[in-house]
Amino acid sequence: MLPSTLTALDRSTNTLANYRIDVIDSKLDFGDYLSPDAPHAVVIERKKNLRELCGNLLIPHKRRNFVLELERLQERSCFPWLLLEGDIADIDSGPGDNVKNMKARDILLDLLHTHRVSFACMRSSTTKQRAAVGRWVAATILSGVINGDHQCCDGFPRS
Repeated sequence: MLPSTLTALDRSTNTLANYRIDVIDSKLDFGDYLSPDAPHAVVIERKKNLRELCGNLLIPHKRRNFVLELERLQERSCFPWLLLEGDIADIDSGPGDNVKNMKARDILLDLLHTHRVSFACMRSSTTKQRAAVGRWVAATILSGVINGDHQCCDGFPRS
């Protein structure tokens, strides 16, 4: 899903540069995507669809686990993100019960605010959309590594 190269802005020089993206497929202690060069800069937790996210929010034991994920993101990352692969319009129009979906939306918003986690929702049902999600994930991490203030989290050294 992630591209092998990416063009991104380096704010220190105000120029675009090409960056090589090396993907290492391994189990992480927290999150789904991060840079091994600056593992505390940007961390992205991914949810594959609205059904998974709603289950994480509405089922009590799953919500406890989800809150723990958000707490780990907040504690261990300067710029934590939650990525939902899907269509945000589904929260109002399905799948399933609209009342439950809206309840899940409001619980999610409260948790994101409480834990200071940024949120993005992107469709990923076509090859073109999956490629766009991959570029966005890579750009988000890369931007945090090359442009971010890695001293934002107590105890995390600037990389």
